[in-house]
Amino acid sequence: MGTVKNNNNFSRTDSLFPRIIDNIKEGILVTDINLKLIFANKGFLNQYSCNFEDICGKSLYGIVGKNNVSLWKKAIRKIIETGSMTTELSINYENKKQSSVRASITSLTGSKGNFNGTVISIWDITEEKIAQNQMKYLGFHDSLTGLYNRAYFEEEL
Repeated sequence: MGTVKNNNNFSRTDSLFPRIIDNIKEGILVTDINLKLIFANKGFLNQYSCNFEDICGKSLYGIVGKNNVSLWKKAIRKIIETGSMTTELSINYENKKQSSVRASITSLTGSKGNFNGTVISIWDITEEKIAQNQMKYLGFHDSLTGLYNRAYFEEEL
């Protein structure tokens, strides 16, 4: 674990870390061994317009949306085997707008190396994905007519 230099502004280390976590813009979730949510930072709560009381104790799979569960399950199985991974997934909390996210998922392990839960860092990359899709469209379509262009037909052949 890292070391924090004692400073008058931060007299106790244990009060510093919650403030750091809550001031991070990215969403951070922590689950227990059963993948029930036990922590969400302000970044996540603000991003998905929810209160911790609304999601505390709920299954991670209940938060990500029905259409996204199979990909999240696959990711969780992989981190149980490997310890961590970073991947692109989707979240559709309470059937609001679908968000593309880059998720860094790390396994929480006990003293004997057994799986005890997860820590998930979430970056919203929805705008990035929209821009990528627009660029892909423009690369294969004529800007005047909207019809497929030469690059599209060369790619298909």
